[in-house]
Amino acid sequence: MSVDPGAGVILSDLRVRFATRAGSYASVRDVGLTIGSGRILGLVGESGSGKSTVALALLGLLAANATVETGSLQIGPDTYDLATPGAVTALRGRKIAMVFQDPFTALNPVFTIRAHLEEGLSRREPGLARAEKQARMVQALADVGLDQPTQRLAQYPHHLSGGMRQRVAIAMALLAKPDLLIADEPTTALDATVEAQVMQQICALRDRIGCSVLLITHSLGLVTGYCDDIAVMYAGEIMEHGPVARVAASPKHPYTKALLACEIGIDEPRNPDARTTRFRIIRGDLPDPLHLPTGCIFAPRCDFVIAACTLSPPPLIAQPDAPDHLVRCLRAGEVT
Repeated sequence: MSVDPGAGVILSDLRVRFATRAGSYASVRDVGLTIGSGRILGLVGESGSGKSTVALALLGLLAANATVETGSLQIGPDTYDLATPGAVTALRGRKIAMVFQDPFTALNPVFTIRAHLEEGLSRREPGLARAEKQARMVQALADVGLDQPTQRLAQYPHHLSGGMRQRVAIAMALLAKPDLLIADEPTTALDATVEAQVMQQICALRDRIGCSVLLITHSLGLVTGYCDDIAVMYAGEIMEHGPVARVAASPKHPYTKALLACEIGIDEPRNPDARTTRFRIIRGDLPDPLHLPTGCIFAPRCDFVIAACTLSPPPLIAQPDAPDHLVRCLRAGEVT
C-alpha cells in the first residue's frame, strides 16, 4: 500500500484472527490506513465489515479469542508491532485516545466527572499539582462547551444528557493530548442537533492539538461533511482509500458507488403511499468469514463482476492520475 511518509499515523498490514467453535477465521486482512496530522479519516462500511475490530486492535483491547497476526502502527517517528502482546498498552491515554459509541456506558457510573478527568490527566502528566489539575479540568470542560464546568466536576454521568456525556469523553481526550483520536460511532445515540455539536467539538479538538482522527461511522453524510479522507471497508478488507472530495465525486470501487447510492437525500422523492416507496439497497449479504470467495470478496454482490474477478483477490493499487487514491478492483477505471 502506498503511503505518505509525512503522515501522522500509518497503520500497515493489519490482520486479525478470531477463534470460534466453528473454526478460526481472519476477520481483518491486510488493512492499511494513512491519517495525516490534523486530518480526519472516515472509516465506513456495513455492520460486520471489521471497522470496530480495527479500532480495538489499535488500542490493544481485542476480545480474548482474537489474535493480531500481523500489523504495525507508526505514530510520528515511532513504530509499534501490533502482533506483540501489550505493544500499545502504554499508548492508551497518552498517544491514543478514544471516544466510544455509547456516551453512557463509556463512563463509569460510580465515579464523578472529576474522577474520570483526573485519571486521564494523571496518566498523561503524573505529579501535576492539585491546583493545576483543577484548572486544567475546568478549562477542558469549558473548551468542549459545557456550562458551569466547575460544578460539573462533582456530578456523575447520569446527571448529564447524552450530548454532555460525549463532551466529557472529548474533554478526556483533550487532556490526554493524543497523537491519534479514535471516534467509534460517536454520535449514534444522539439526535441530529447534538450530533452536529459533538462533531464540531471533535473537529475543534483536532484543530487545538493537531492530532490525527479516525472516525468510524455508518454515515457517509458525516464523512463528507467533516472528514478529509475516507477508507471504505468491506468484509475485513479496504476497498477504497483516498481524499473525500475525490472519492465522493468519482468512486472507483463498485461497493463505494453502491454505498453512496444508498444515501437518502432530504429531497428524495416519496410516493404518497409510503408502503410503495423503494430505496436503493445492495443486494445480497456479507460473505461467511469461514468460507470467503476465492477471488474478490465483493464479487457475489457486484454489478460489474467478470470472470477474472473470481480467480484471485485483486490488489489495492493507486490510480494512475492520483497516487493517494487507492482502489481494490480490476475494473476501477470503468466504474462511473
